[in-house]
Amino acid sequence: EEIRKLHALATAPTLYPDLVALNAIPSILGLLSHENPDIAVDTVEVLQSLTEADVVEDCSAQAAQLVDCLLHHNALQLLVQGLARFDEKVPEEAAAVFNTLGVIENMVEVKSEVAEVAVSRTKLLRWLLNRVKAREFDSNKFYAAELLSILMQESEVNQKKVGEMNGVDALLQAVAMYKGREVLSSDEEEMVANLFDALCWVVMPPMNKQKFVQAEGIELMLLVIKNKKYARLAALKMLDFALTRCPAACERFVDVLGLKSVFTAFMGKIKATPQRRLTPEEKEDEEHRSTSLLASLFMGLPRGSRRDRLGAKFVENEYEKIDRLVELFLKYRGTVKAA
Repeated sequence: EEIRKLHALATAPTLYPDLVALNAIPSILGLLSHENPDIAVDTVEVLQSLTEADVVEDCSAQAAQLVDCLLHHNALQLLVQGLARFDEKVPEEAAAVFNTLGVIENMVEVKSEVAEVAVSRTKLLRWLLNRVKAREFDSNKFYAAELLSILMQESEVNQKKVGEMNGVDALLQAVAMYKGREVLSSDEEEMVANLFDALCWVVMPPMNKQKFVQAEGIELMLLVIKNKKYARLAALKMLDFALTRCPAACERFVDVLGLKSVFTAFMGKIKATPQRRLTPEEKEDEEHRSTSLLASLFMGLPRGSRRDRLGAKFVENEYEKIDRLVELFLKYRGTVKAA
């Protein structure tokens, strides 16, 4: 009951410097390791309310002071230890896991450098990668995917760390569940999008592109596209990232018969299913991604049989793909002029 009274502080973030000055943070954080899990659950909830974006958005200086104090007293390490301790089969402890992820996200929102600190000093990344591989969808898997995507954004250090710990394979396992399966809710759609976004960020470093190719990521993405489920466009986007400035990926793409899939998308000939019809925005995204993929192939494939196979596609069916190129060129030239 006494712990819950601390929620009142969230109504006055201007008092956070006083909270720090009174040396209250170490005492609060110490409760995260309390032998009674109920006390740890309540403590996480308090930390989540103190750092919530709506609370601190108008008090950025005070929020930064609070986050600095939390970092100084090893809040991230204690929070991640709690993730391993909580039993998600118990509803209250499952909620504590959700709130723990919320605290970490809130700290990243206040200070972006927290993202790299969380990955370098704790086992958070390993926990997240294991959590998103769970077959059943729930709110904690949803949040794990979202936080994973946030941690990968604009951080080459974190992206490389995923590659070093075999995380590319773990993410491929997570998205593989949707190669022939439809999502059942808007939250699940968002989770799948976050998983693919995280994977797109992860393959930015060249070393991780190689790992993606070696793990047969290209073959998996083509299978997702072929099955025409919700993840199809995300898989096309993933291939766009993987093939950019990566000759090895371009060569593997041709070798595993990927040209048929990309040209079907480029020509807008992928047939809709009753469960999955593309919106106008999705159709435009399909145009962008397939065109970008073709550009990457032309830049990445050396002279030889693979490049010849790519060029031969533009001669087929009375040069219909050349016509399509001209059509898109005129369309987007008009868009640029209008802008």
